[in-house]
Amino acid sequence: MLKDVQKYKLGNPRTFHYLNQSNCYELDVVDDSKEYIATRRAMEIVGISAEEQVYGTISQRQCL
Repeated sequence: MLKDVQKYKLGNPRTFHYLNQSNCYELDVVDDSKEYIATRRAMEIVGISAEEQVYGTISQRQCL
């Protein structure tokens, strides 16, 4: 995950307007790292390439 954060220059959630409206950035019961890895793995299983995963995620965020 850290490799992806550095590679794609992902920022702190507090810097995204649509995320910083609630001041809630984490849930104690959710491990974001595990969720991220599971999501990436699921996309790989159904045949979504790493490049498509990145561009798909970016385009989804732009729609928010």
